[in-house]
Amino acid sequence: MNYLVIWLLTLLFSLSGPAMDRNADFWQSTLAAKSVAVPKIGKVADGILDWIGLKSTLSKPPVGSDLILRSADGTRQIRFDLTNPHGLKPHVNVETFTPRNLFPGDRKMIQTANPHVFPAP
Repeated sequence: MNYLVIWLLTLLFSLSGPAMDRNADFWQSTLAAKSVAVPKIGKVADGILDWIGLKSTLSKPPVGSDLILRSADGTRQIRFDLTNPHGLKPHVNVETFTPRNLFPGDRKMIQTANPHVFPAP
């Protein structure tokens, strides 16, 4: 299952579009090469695993997103909205979060980034 997710992410992140132009710093990383040749797929998959972490969790919510891949510490998340894109074209959200830290033990997070990646046909 993880290989399928990595393969899908590789394809989606290899696409060019306005989301990549707006977030050039992020997209220039190994996570999202603008053109991915077959030999580079392994490198991109490694970049995704480096970004999300090896101890990430994979979940399928009963409603909403199709699939969520979340880092162990909860600060990074990739969310697939392909079959239920909530009024938009099918897309993937690449989200980052920061701990709120209002009091000791506060586990809530504040979303700090949420670029949408729209796969091109």
